Amino acid sequence: MIYLNNILILLKIAGLLIIAMNNKYLHCTVILLCTFFVGYAQTTLSEGDISIIGLDTPSEDFVFVTFVDLEAGTQIYFTDEEPAGNNSIGAGEGTVLYTAPLSGIAAGQVISYVANASDFSITSDGNIQLADAGDGLLAYQGAAVGSVTTFLHAVGEDLVAIGTYPSGFSSYVLIGSDDGEYFGVRDGETAAIYFSEVNNSSNWNGSGSGVSPFNLINFTFEADENNDCSELFISEYVEGSSNNKYIEIYNPTNQVITLTNTYVLQIYANGNNYASTIDLVGNIEPFGVFLISHNLASLGIVANQLSSTLFFNGNDAVALSNATNIIDLIGVIGEDLDFAKDTGLKRKNNIQHPALVYDDLEWEVLAEDDVSSLGFHFGDCGYVCTSSKITSWNGVNWSDGSPNKYTTAILNNNYNTSLNGGFEACFLEVNADVSLVIGNSTTLEIQNGVEVKGDLIVETQGSFLQINNLANFEVVDNGTSYVQKTAAAINSWYEYTYWSSPVQAATIGNTLVDAPESRRFWFNAQNWLDTYAETGNNNAAVIGQDDIDDNGDDWQYANSNDIMIPGVGYAATYSASKFTGAGQRYSCVFTGAFNNGIITVPVYRNDAEINDSNCNFIGNPYPSAIDVDAFFSENVYNAISNPLGVLGGAIYLWSQNTAPSNTTNGNEAYNFSQSDYAIINGTGSVAASGDPQPPNRFIPSCQGFFVSFSNNATATNMVSGNLLSGNVTFNNTMRVSGNNNQFYKQVKKTGKSISNKLWINLTAEGGLFSQTLVGYVEGATDNLDTSFYDATRNLATGSFAVIYSTIEKSIHKFAIQGKSINSLNLNEEVILGFDTSIESNPVYKIAIAKIEGNFLEGNTIYLEDTFTGFTHNLSESAYTFSSETGVFNNRFKLKFKNEITLHVEEEKQLSNLLISNLDDENVQFSVSKNLVIEHVQIIDLLGRTLVESQEKKKSITVNLERVTGVIYFAKVTLSNNQVIVKTLLKK
Repeated sequence: MIYLNNILILLKIAGLLIIAMNNKYLHCTVILLCTFFVGYAQTTLSEGDISIIGLDTPSEDFVFVTFVDLEAGTQIYFTDEEPAGNNSIGAGEGTVLYTAPLSGIAAGQVISYVANASDFSITSDGNIQLADAGDGLLAYQGAAVGSVTTFLHAVGEDLVAIGTYPSGFSSYVLIGSDDGEYFGVRDGETAAIYFSEVNNSSNWNGSGSGVSPFNLINFTFEADENNDCSELFISEYVEGSSNNKYIEIYNPTNQVITLTNTYVLQIYANGNNYASTIDLVGNIEPFGVFLISHNLASLGIVANQLSSTLFFNGNDAVALSNATNIIDLIGVIGEDLDFAKDTGLKRKNNIQHPALVYDDLEWEVLAEDDVSSLGFHFGDCGYVCTSSKITSWNGVNWSDGSPNKYTTAILNNNYNTSLNGGFEACFLEVNADVSLVIGNSTTLEIQNGVEVKGDLIVETQGSFLQINNLANFEVVDNGTSYVQKTAAAINSWYEYTYWSSPVQAATIGNTLVDAPESRRFWFNAQNWLDTYAETGNNNAAVIGQDDIDDNGDDWQYANSNDIMIPGVGYAATYSASKFTGAGQRYSCVFTGAFNNGIITVPVYRNDAEINDSNCNFIGNPYPSAIDVDAFFSENVYNAISNPLGVLGGAIYLWSQNTAPSNTTNGNEAYNFSQSDYAIINGTGSVAASGDPQPPNRFIPSCQGFFVSFSNNATATNMVSGNLLSGNVTFNNTMRVSGNNNQFYKQVKKTGKSISNKLWINLTAEGGLFSQTLVGYVEGATDNLDTSFYDATRNLATGSFAVIYSTIEKSIHKFAIQGKSINSLNLNEEVILGFDTSIESNPVYKIAIAKIEGNFLEGNTIYLEDTFTGFTHNLSESAYTFSSETGVFNNRFKLKFKNEITLHVEEEKQLSNLLISNLDDENVQFSVSKNLVIEHVQIIDLLGRTLVESQEKKKSITVNLERVTGVIYFAKVTLSNNQVIVKTLLKK
């Protein structure tokens, strides 16, 4: 604002002058548009200082964000005209001019053309017309309309839409549609990461029919006292033999930094407080390194600068200083201590800033004369691969040895990892007419960027990894890249598979080609609300939860032109007309540039109901498996260790085995069973119904899955009313080599643990299967914990039977229960519940599926049936029983010592009792020696006593007319107080 003699003058560049004095307003129309700002110099911007983050053609609106502070009067041109390869832009389409207001603009602020209309003016070029098909949008600074000083950023559907730029300009994003909005991370990152995320098209939601209203929430930056990624620092120190001395300096910024006349290397020898100095000469490219060596160094490394005075031993402090101060230090000035004698030091990749106090925890120790990693630094701020280390494949051999993570690998001929082996590289280039196939059970790992001019194919169980979150994956010159994924076998065409795209800009129609249009869905978590529970899919509901959306508007049709948003889950069936029979596998081809780096996915929670599961449907966004525990570490809420996490801590994987039923709750006449979800949490994992193999702790590529938004987590945004949102984050640290076998192949893990885990299976004829897990693990309590330890299983009414555990004072039923490791002793008991809707009264079996841990492996596990009073040795055999339909929350107890009668099967226990079937309806019990039978009970599988005799005789005959089933129990008490229980078959 400008103050002149107590008169406040506000200049509006768009053409309105308002003068305020003594609370009276005089409005004057300014005829000429001002192209200057009185009294202020504008901020000169560089490529990457701002980003366009939204285009909406129907409303002729766009939004951008600035990553630097804008001084008052800073001007930026926005045009839908395309440049033609030079620094001028022709007329014919529109250009508008943004001018920062008198208050200036803080870094991170989001600005809309419509919402901030008073800060924009229409130039002589006319207004922009985004609704013209194929238009992109370009931002630049310049002296006048069409005269470009600096191209800043561009967004468009394709390269045609954004035009041709001078060589070296790469700050643009191709979103694959006319309209789109960036939906990625906006909180807690650096400007460099934000800029990289915006330029990743997988973080855009493309549309052909508008995306407004825009998200106008501002970006916030990582709080960092050390000014991360903004200042040079020493990245490697080699104190080699003789004259083999090297210092490597890393530039963590996205700008070229000039060393000449500014930066100095200082050597403080033998504990001295004064230094010899070496003036550095040259430049460091963005994310590049500068290497200085002794001029007689002989290890074959080409340095940027040589110096005869670069000599130090492991007790000499080395400092990097700018024109005024030391900015980075290795060792301690004034102390003659050997901190790195005859060794090398390499800065760890996660270090993003210099340090004035030497901390050996920031460094990796290398062997003397180890220079294998000199010349580049894989810093988290970013890095580039050196052009001096290149090896090319000619179809038979590599030109300079096999590539490694420090090497650029160029493929000039076809390469198949199944035949030639997987490899690592710093940068990968696949040339035109060359095919690279990443075969099943093989891996390609690229530290930095990828350029595909030919074909790159990843097979179903192949793995493609990129390490640098900021690296590009570019498909150019008619190249192609795609992931071929074959799902698990299906038994019916209507079985759903959960998908997620590992590539950018894949569409539903071009990817899920074998799915009917009416059987392709995405899940709108904003519509999820579960306040009422049905009682048998009959539209009769009571207050409670059944994991079914109350009004059925959660699942939405996925249209053919919809872009599959990375990190979002999609559900689809197979085509009935193409289905050939049980065991058929459903395949999809995901075509596009591979997703890489930080990908954020919004998740939602409706606090109008706090007892529901806050369901959200997401998926693995990468062409490789991800580690579940790394995903949990990043995203699961913990008030102490991860207060920024948003998830409750369980993953639900669909593995359909149960046919749809008209008695299963849902919003259709026939619905699928909720018990067909396999579950993974921090305690362990359990299989889905009908599938005896629990999932491992990896999510394969292309796999969609459900998670829940924790009620304890702090939401980052209030969408409306009680609807809140947060973000789930994927990043490259979660990506793993291998472990990409199609769905649930168990992986054995080695090593001892204090954890003890017990998996219990429930089975019956006809293929019925249910599994529950009780685990004694660190961090869990015996009370109700978060879903990271205690994962619920929905038991909505349907034709199935399940087994589960219960927790005192909780109404929930648990597929996985985590308990305190201190609770496991011989007095421990675990309550198991049983729920069945099966009216055919099958014979059920309960058995131990798997045990882990020293206690469980060293002690007998018993199962008490509280209905019959029997206790069975579950460590030796399965327990059989029958049941009427219903919910029995306290039917069974898991125990570790026997205090009541054992349900025995061994003949040695029957030495005092003889059982004889006299005919179909009568059985005789006899004893020998000096014993007498005092009590006989005949009990059915429901636990009911059908026949009872208390005659005290050596022989008792019992009539079985009331026994309707084939299996029954005989409980016989002898005069020596021995109680024998025998499972018998009625003839």
